[in-house]
Amino acid sequence: MNEMWGHVSDRSAARFSLNTRPSRQAPATSPVTSLGHLDGQWPGGHAITIAADRWRPGDRPVRFEMRRATEADFTAAC
Repeated sequence: MNEMWGHVSDRSAARFSLNTRPSRQAPATSPVTSLGHLDGQWPGGHAITIAADRWRPGDRPVRFEMRRATEADFTAAC
């Protein structure tokens, strides 16, 4: 389990930041991967670009894009 919080960085909400950390309520024995700090951009349209500073300690930064899709697209991908 992770806790997540964040804020928008501009008035149009085109840039935002999210932070995550392991939940204090998670059992000490549960495996946890923390996303750390995420910076996102939404230029409008149907895609969001996100950069993560780490997934686990020692990992390199990660950048990915999430796009809007239909239920049929999701079903075909699975």
